[in-house]
Amino acid sequence: MSFKAPTHISPEAAAGAVRAHEGEHVSNAYKSAAQKDGKVISASVSIHTAVCPECGRTYISGGTTSTRIEYPTNPYEENKRALEAEDAKGKNIDYAA
Repeated sequence: MSFKAPTHISPEAAAGAVRAHEGEHVSNAYKSAAQKDGKVISASVSIHTAVCPECGRTYISGGTTSTRIEYPTNPYEENKRALEAEDAKGKNIDYAA
């Protein structure tokens, strides 16, 4: 289920629906990490509320999921970056001195 467009949900069901939706994002992060030998470092869910300007009632307006996944480093890529850094040394001259 995706809430890319505004969706009307009863106020009583909104908290559960938003929690379930954001939980899907967390679950997908764990699946993605497992498929690529990664590790989920952190996963957090924030539930947002808003106030109706007409009646002043507070309601659940959505949620945000933040995940951080760490993947194993590629030793060839690390070596390439080190060689590029070594190659770049001395190519800049500071004439202000």
